[in-house]
Amino acid sequence: ADFLFRGHIVILADGSPFALVVPVPILEMFVDEEEYLQATSTRYFVRGLRALSFFIAMLGPGLYVAVLTVDTTILPGLLAIATASSRASIAYPILTETFLMLIIVDIMAEATVSMKGILGPAISIVGSLIVGEAAVRANLASNLGVILLALTTLATFITPRYQMTYAARIWKYGFLFISGIFGIVGWTIGVLWLMTDLVGKRELGMHYLAPLAPFRPEAFSTASATTDRKTRSADYMKTGRARS
Repeated sequence: ADFLFRGHIVILADGSPFALVVPVPILEMFVDEEEYLQATSTRYFVRGLRALSFFIAMLGPGLYVAVLTVDTTILPGLLAIATASSRASIAYPILTETFLMLIIVDIMAEATVSMKGILGPAISIVGSLIVGEAAVRANLASNLGVILLALTTLATFITPRYQMTYAARIWKYGFLFISGIFGIVGWTIGVLWLMTDLVGKRELGMHYLAPLAPFRPEAFSTASATTDRKTRSADYMKTGRARS
């Protein structure tokens, strides 16, 4: 009902308990409806943290591989020495290590979704701890790599819309391989290409990055109102044709 109130289109499928909402800008994916009971500053802080976590989950592994594989001179001296010593006993390249660990994490994530009740989260937490500890002891992964993967996993699932996590989980492999081959240059090109694609993307006449691109500061002021739900719809939901 809230999406209808704000001007979205809601599609109901027979036999499904879920509804499809269009158009939905990317910022809506980081919104939890219970946030409207909180203070405005709290809502914006939590949403910003979720958005930051989403991009960390998507870009973090690639940046990690780029820095430690191709562009090691970027790191400070002591950090570079500590990183090299932690990987001294690892038999294969860091790209292979990170890829295998990411695959394992995604397998456990899907197992968590498939198992109902409290068993799924318990298996995910315990499995992550056991696999990470066993990988380090067997010299299959470095301590720094396990820390990165733990951070990536937490950052992935902080998003309130689970379907949105698939975007980060899929795209991180693309950034991982381009960074492993071309280093920071490849990672930067990938980020620029992604941002260019998102800026130009439109859904039913609405910009996917609205109200960030094109930037409309008045949309943030209306979106912060909790008492006037009608005005929140609004400015960035209007297409260029409607405004003209």
